Amino acid sequence: MTAAPLDLFARCRTELAAGPEPRFVTVDDAWFLSLDGIGRPDDPRFREGLAALYTVARALRAQSKADGRPFVLPRLEGLYSLEPGYQDFDAAPPQAWQWTLCLRAPDFVGDNILWPLKEALLAGGKPPMVRRVKLIGFGEGRAAQALHVGPRHDTRAVREALAAFIEREGFAPSGRRHEIYLSDPLRTPPERQRTIVRYPVV
Repeated sequence: MTAAPLDLFARCRTELAAGPEPRFVTVDDAWFLSLDGIGRPDDPRFREGLAALYTVARALRAQSKADGRPFVLPRLEGLYSLEPGYQDFDAAPPQAWQWTLCLRAPDFVGDNILWPLKEALLAGGKPPMVRRVKLIGFGEGRAAQALHVGPRHDTRAVREALAAFIEREGFAPSGRRHEIYLSDPLRTPPERQRTIVRYPVV
C-alpha cells in the first residue's frame, strides 16, 4: 500500500492563520531547502535562484516517492532583509536587498541525502546554482502576521500595518521579514495573489 504524501503545510496550519488584520502567532522550528541571493525580486538572479531551488525540490520529491516517503511540494517562502545602513525596502538600491528563498523540507532529509542529489543533478547538466541550495532550520517563536491580497511584491501597505500593530502592542520586530506565497503566480492573476507577511517580534 502506498503511503499518503506528507503535507508539510497541513502540519503547521495554525501558523498560517492570517487575515487582513494583523495578529500574533507562535511559529515552531522547521527545516527548509534554501538558497541565498542579493537583488530585488525582479532581478534575473532571483529567477535563477528560484529555478535552482525548485529543481532540487522536485528531484528530492521524486526520490522520496521512489523510497516510499512521498511528500507534497510546499509553497514558496521568502526571507528578506537589507544591508546595514538601509531601512526602507522601497528606497534601497537593488544591491542592498538580501533574500533567502525557502521550501519546507521533511524531517528525514539531511545533507546525506541532499548532497548526492545535487551532485547527480549537476552531473546531468543542471545549472551550477543548484550547488548553492542548502538545508537550514529555524523557528521564529512569537510573530506578527497579516494577509496581503494583490501583487506578491507590492506589500508596502501590509508591512506598514504590521509595523504599527507591533509598536502598538509593545513589541519590536526581530529578524527578517518572512513572506509565504499561498498562490501560484502562473495560475493566479496578480490582483488575486495571496501572501502572508510575517515579522518575528520581541
